[in-house]
Amino acid sequence: GLRRHNVPVSSSGSSAALAPLLQEIASLTNRFALADWSLDLRMSSDDDTPEHALALLVDEFLREHPSGPANGNMFMSWYNTSASRPSTDDGVEILTLHAAKGREWHTVIIAGAEKGLLPHSSGRTATQKAEEVRLAYVAVTRAAERLHITWARERNGRKATPSPFIVNLPLGESVRAPMPAELIEIAHNTHGGTLIGALRTWRRERALQLGTNEAAVCADGLLQRIADTKPVSSAQLAELVGPMTAESLGASLLPVIARFTRADLQ
Repeated sequence: GLRRHNVPVSSSGSSAALAPLLQEIASLTNRFALADWSLDLRMSSDDDTPEHALALLVDEFLREHPSGPANGNMFMSWYNTSASRPSTDDGVEILTLHAAKGREWHTVIIAGAEKGLLPHSSGRTATQKAEEVRLAYVAVTRAAERLHITWARERNGRKATPSPFIVNLPLGESVRAPMPAELIEIAHNTHGGTLIGALRTWRRERALQLGTNEAAVCADGLLQRIADTKPVSSAQLAELVGPMTAESLGASLLPVIARFTRADLQ
């Protein structure tokens, strides 16, 4: 989805290739073993590969720790918190909360922080609930400077509520941001340019604005009748929904219909 809208995504291919090498490093017990391992990898890899970059990171770690103990576990701690990781490209890195453990980023966005997802509805036993608490802790502590938490008001046709793990966190300044204009435009275009699709998008946005569910804004049957009759004036809309409702909805609804009636005339 991100790539489709020209948002670069960091490739996971290099991470998969490095995983067994990182396991090898973690097993090394002293600085001399680290130095030998790095030399062997530099000699056997091309300069522009993630493997070669990882070997150089081992060398950098040893330079930053010139004396005292230094082993694979210490390198992994440094690698997870301080190192510039080797990667084949730049972009948004997407991963699960499980995979985020031990990692840190300048900016972190936690998406879907809703009851039923965080904590997940499958967590029923004491052990499972404790694991959900741990995952929530992992999620909110991965950001070095900026943390953004998002949740939906409605998911899969049902009302959604913020995660109880998030609601009472002392996060400092909290800003409830509206949906960006770019995402609204994407939403308008997801139904193939049909009037009923645009009306459903309008109803969803209207429900969000009013803090209610979509059916309370306009029932499915009535929405379909509006799409079929295409009222272009408040009077025509009032014949379908009544004068009071037409007065309430007309300002936002009629321009949506007008886009399609103009297209029909061209």
